[in-house]
Amino acid sequence: MKVILIDIDTLRADHLSCYGYRYPTSPHIDRLAEQGTLFEFFFAPNIPTQPAHTTIYSGQHAVTHGIAAHSSDIMHLPAGTPWLTSLLKRAGVLTAAVDNLDDQKPWFSPGYAEYYNPLPYALGMHSAKQVNDVALPWLQRHAHEDFFLFLHPWDPHTPYEPPEPYRERFYEGNRNDPAPAHPVSDWAAQPAYPFFEERMVTKLQPINDLDYIRALYDAEIASADEHIGVLMDALDELGIADETLVLLTSDHGEIMMDHIGYFDHAGLYEGNIRIPLIVRGPGVQAGRRLSGMAQHIDLAPTVLECFGQPVPAAMEGRGLWDALQGSDWAGYETIYLTEATWEAKWGIRTEEWKLIKTVSSGVHGVEGDELYHLTEDPDENRNLIESAPEVADQLDLQLVRWRDDMLGKRPDPVRLQAVQGCPAEHWQRALKKR
Repeated sequence: MKVILIDIDTLRADHLSCYGYRYPTSPHIDRLAEQGTLFEFFFAPNIPTQPAHTTIYSGQHAVTHGIAAHSSDIMHLPAGTPWLTSLLKRAGVLTAAVDNLDDQKPWFSPGYAEYYNPLPYALGMHSAKQVNDVALPWLQRHAHEDFFLFLHPWDPHTPYEPPEPYRERFYEGNRNDPAPAHPVSDWAAQPAYPFFEERMVTKLQPINDLDYIRALYDAEIASADEHIGVLMDALDELGIADETLVLLTSDHGEIMMDHIGYFDHAGLYEGNIRIPLIVRGPGVQAGRRLSGMAQHIDLAPTVLECFGQPVPAAMEGRGLWDALQGSDWAGYETIYLTEATWEAKWGIRTEEWKLIKTVSSGVHGVEGDELYHLTEDPDENRNLIESAPEVADQLDLQLVRWRDDMLGKRPDPVRLQAVQGCPAEHWQRALKKR
């Protein structure tokens, strides 16, 4: 078996055409979906990057593996945590990555026989083209072997600098419109704006229409999509497309102008937690869309299953291999959510409702709890915490019981980080001293 896991950083599902987006951002990813199975409700339960990837590799919730915040100085991966690549390597599978997460935390590279960072010792985030520049020759060298290959392009992540041909593709307005629906002043009024002013807004002057920045995000997706197409064509040319399982997903999404924290990934809102999962390969049913909820913890068990390897009992996810081959997938009734980087919050999502519980308002200063009726308010515009207290209480009780059962006698990592201060609060203090 050959497996390629493509993890496009910061890719929210609803900005892909195959997930219903109004702009044609993803023709090549759409084709992948037509040839395989698409999960309509796939979630990143622990955001952002470092918690999410730890969850992907371990098949465990953050409440178990303990990594609930990005760039935390107090969180370390516990010894004995199950790890996908270590298990595959032990089973004799060739493991390789084109990635830079090992620059962030030491636990992301163990288990890889070959680990390539396209931009070593640089602060930049590599593009899908730069990933392909390494991955395509690697595939040529190993086309006749079984392997697990992890590819991690960062195109849609800020500061949104797509190649020139893409920059205006999804923008229909005047970037310096004096009275746009979303002026730069809306963003400038937010506490986190100083983090992005120099690296984004200053570079784009003159600009007053934030929809132009949204269009740059979409342009980054389209650029990444083009190189996904190049990668898929390479599999065809090498004659291994029919024997290669391709999984395309993301670590988390991105907030546009729909909630506080513009153009970043704070907040347990749908734009941040609902991400794509598209799978194509041998035995996978084509053109199938599954509506049952699934999540990051399911990826490691799924990859192990497709290699015929046992799934450790310590992994908390469900393998999707049977569902990919045509079995029914009812999905989860409940998804449990955490974040502790910009703010510290817990969440619980069902098919109908979402409750967000504030532990610390962090940099953004959003106090209080939030309740959204997703079936009637999918964009989460109407907080019903005051008008539907019985629903909030029921979800809160369910969340507390689950969390306490999972923790046992261990401390809550979200609350632990809140007490120490969320990492972004430390970044904010450092920024003010400049």
